[in-house]
Amino acid sequence: PSSTPYGGTFPGATVASYELNGNTYTYYYTSSSVFQIIGLAASSGHYIYPSPEVFAQYPLTYNQQFTANYNGIGYFSLD
Repeated sequence: PSSTPYGGTFPGATVASYELNGNTYTYYYTSSSVFQIIGLAASSGHYIYPSPEVFAQYPLTYNQQFTANYNGIGYFSLD
């Protein structure tokens, strides 16, 4: 993540992905107990989750479900 253009905005990220068509980087945190999205960024701005969104909790269990509400702060250019 630190070698991506917006890695400095997400210093806790352990994984980054890039979407070619959207020109968007998504930043994640993963550990032995959780997989979370912490934010995303593009040339038009970035979106940061103050409380990261949990995608998965480990260990995974077949048919496991959980729900939660998330919020974030976005900064985007309106050009």
